[in-house]
Amino acid sequence: MRGIRGIIVWAVVLVGSLTGTTAWAQTAADESAGQLITLPPLKKVVDMAILHSPAVRMQDASMNKSLYNIENKKRQWMDAMGVDLQLGLGNQALIMLQPTGTIDAYRNFNNGYRAAFNVRVSAFDLLGRKSEVRMAEYESKEAMEKKEVTEQEVELAVITRYYAVQTAQNLLRIKSEAKQTTQLNRQMAEKEFGEGGIAIAELSRVIEISSKAAAEYEVAKQYLYENIKALEALTGQRLY
Repeated sequence: MRGIRGIIVWAVVLVGSLTGTTAWAQTAADESAGQLITLPPLKKVVDMAILHSPAVRMQDASMNKSLYNIENKKRQWMDAMGVDLQLGLGNQALIMLQPTGTIDAYRNFNNGYRAAFNVRVSAFDLLGRKSEVRMAEYESKEAMEKKEVTEQEVELAVITRYYAVQTAQNLLRIKSEAKQTTQLNRQMAEKEFGEGGIAIAELSRVIEISSKAAAEYEVAKQYLYENIKALEALTGQRLY
């Protein structure tokens, strides 16, 4: 039994030592990476996201389209105006039989042109044109409001992700401290177990706490990088 216990002690201490050393190095590297993430000012990030947003660009195109539509409606009265130009050229031949039996041929060249300017005014031009132009102006105003709403939606999404990144960095720092503390407790418990100072049940409890802290640390790290990548997707640029 003592031989088996000795093997267990040696294995636990060896694995714990290797795991602890690796985990400490990984935690320090991850924590350093998390602390080095410094985002640009919020307003700059919002501006980048609005400039990159396909939804905002689509609303901008719709607004420009509506402005051109207003111009077309205002100029539509010109459909009633027209210019008519005609040019004619003719060559007529007249053949006459003389009493003497001879045939005489006469040619007559004719050319001419005609120009006219026409204006046609319909009842719609007098009564309905103003309403049609006003409708186009309201459509333009609607497009401008939609663009503003879209920009506000993008801004809200950026603000949410921006502060989520800051919260995630603080959370990662807290989880990193908890992970390091529980790893230290685990190393001490493994040493005491090797010296026969604590029972296997107590060692198992300490290992479980340490493993839980390590898992929570990984979740916090994932939460940080998820929000950073989401923010970069909104802006279309790398932010750190």
